[in-house]
Amino acid sequence: MKVVFDTNIFVSALLFPGGNGEQALLRVTEGKDRLLVSRPIIGELLEVLARKFARDREELARVAVFLHDIAEIVTPGLSIGILTDEPDNRVLECAVGGRADEIVTGDKQMLEQGRFRGIRIITLYEYLRPGVVSGPVLVARAERLSHRVAVREGRRSYSFGDLLKTSRRRAHVLLGGRDDLQGAPVAYLVAPGFDHVATQWAVWHAGGMAVPLALSHPAPELARMLADARPLLLVADEDLRDRAEEAVETAVAVAWAAEEESGNPRSIELVTPEDLDRRSDEAAGTAGLEPISSPGELPTVDSARRALMVYTSGTTGQPKGVVTTHGNLEAQITTLVDAWEWTPQDHILHVLPLHHIHGIVNALCCALYAGACCEFHAASDAAGIWDRLAGGEVTVFMAVPTMYRRLIAAWEEADAVLQQRWSAGVRQLRLMVSGSAALPMETLERWEAITGHRLLERYGMTEIGMALGNPLHGERRAGTVGRPFAGVEARIVDERGVPAAAGEQGEIEIRGPQVFSEYWGLPDVTEAAFSADGWFRTGDEAIIDDDCWRIIGRRGVDIIKTGGYKVSALEIEARLREHPAVADIAVVGVNDEDWGERVCAAVLAEPGAELAVEDLHAWCKERLAAYKVPKQFAFLADLPRNAMGKVLKPELRRVFTDGALPPEENT
Repeated sequence: MKVVFDTNIFVSALLFPGGNGEQALLRVTEGKDRLLVSRPIIGELLEVLARKFARDREELARVAVFLHDIAEIVTPGLSIGILTDEPDNRVLECAVGGRADEIVTGDKQMLEQGRFRGIRIITLYEYLRPGVVSGPVLVARAERLSHRVAVREGRRSYSFGDLLKTSRRRAHVLLGGRDDLQGAPVAYLVAPGFDHVATQWAVWHAGGMAVPLALSHPAPELARMLADARPLLLVADEDLRDRAEEAVETAVAVAWAAEEESGNPRSIELVTPEDLDRRSDEAAGTAGLEPISSPGELPTVDSARRALMVYTSGTTGQPKGVVTTHGNLEAQITTLVDAWEWTPQDHILHVLPLHHIHGIVNALCCALYAGACCEFHAASDAAGIWDRLAGGEVTVFMAVPTMYRRLIAAWEEADAVLQQRWSAGVRQLRLMVSGSAALPMETLERWEAITGHRLLERYGMTEIGMALGNPLHGERRAGTVGRPFAGVEARIVDERGVPAAAGEQGEIEIRGPQVFSEYWGLPDVTEAAFSADGWFRTGDEAIIDDDCWRIIGRRGVDIIKTGGYKVSALEIEARLREHPAVADIAVVGVNDEDWGERVCAAVLAEPGAELAVEDLHAWCKERLAAYKVPKQFAFLADLPRNAMGKVLKPELRRVFTDGALPPEENT
């Protein structure tokens, strides 16, 4: 069988990471638009590359290993045919077979139409997928990427090999003499960086379920999650030990009160990353071994094993533990790797929290899966983020709307020279994504004016990963989240659960391998979340407008039923944000005897601006139907938000229901 490689990945990302691989290869081929190598290629190709790129011997050695691996997979006596497209200066395919003169030189369209039998198109990602290799998908792939930089933290870089070594050592400590954690939860409260990733991987190596916790949460909130998860251990940074100890003490008292009374107390062991490393060293020293164990000593982990439990943000009620398997996780990752064309050449600047699907899957796991570099940076350092984005290394950036607003504010406060440098530098990135909350139109437009980038909006949630997205190439329509990703089934249903007619608003339902496994400890809630034929009920409403999906809002949160009408809080917020004196706003529905729900708006004024209820009413009446105009306004200093910047609307409702507003703020 012949294999045709997508060499946009193979050549650019594999042979020449960090450089213009297509141009380099065209120079090697001396401008020919078709190159068919008719002699055994491994030695010859390396010989040519050695002459042209003699200074980078490490890359040449890596290519030799890669070609040898493929030779073992396909057939001995390997030859390669390279097909290039001269007008676009792109390499289209590398064909691999027993003899190069047997390789098809037709174009990609002909290949895809099946004109040539016995040919399979694969990508570097498919080559690196574990296949028959047992173990978590990221870990198995890292075996073939061990020399590449995986994580950058400050001025220090860590390779995939470093991750494997450290995570395996820690995994043996987590096992504590067991053969396999069998999907048992292990929680961790570790700052973004190498230690966080190594701890995550260690849990997976040991066969456990990773439970990341929010650094921003106070001890009582951490305790509630620990009491629910009942993890074997909590791994916490040393500087978070006091808070972690308080949370563990409270959680144990709540979760195992009955065991305490029966004289069989339970506990959650608290350790730091340094404790895990020290114990590994001590165990190895006692046994007279090297401080690293072979992967064969660790349990086999299949795709059905629980991999990750992420707690929902609590914007619609009490947080629930969302459990995804290794198979779910791989489906979520590969969907985005393919859609957003991640390659080992990519370098993401990571500023997102790591207890949320946006930071874990979209930013961290996709980067590592592709063999790219993930550089961590403090989210609070707006000027530092601008400097790194404009520095020439970063290719991908993801953030929430509040972060983009802060970056815009920092740019506007900078002097003209710095503004020009930042804007010019950021234009070199290939992808910038916004998510986790609705992106205001003014933020989208202002960011595009400053950087030239039209932010890519997508739709997803903890339970499903990413389901809908605007295209990487093509029109990104403001106010929409594009179309379903490849491999994702999505539909809109009416209140009866029947697929809605074209152009009608309804609830989004999702089905596919990326959909979560269960809500932890809540079998009835899990069952109720799915239709009889396996569709997950998201609780979000949308409408398909000219083949693009537009999110209307979340049932019970953003969909307000007032006076017989269904009103979108997001639409009202968008109109009020256009007011020049409004810095931000959140709209909620509050129970009302006359209206069912009354529309209420919490407003943040621009610094120094004067706002009156009468002004806002007049503004709204000119732009909204009468039933959409808020009946009550509150002027606040800030809005309650979670760590991702999403407004906590259940908490905000209490502003209007607890009688805390002065008379002049009620209308």
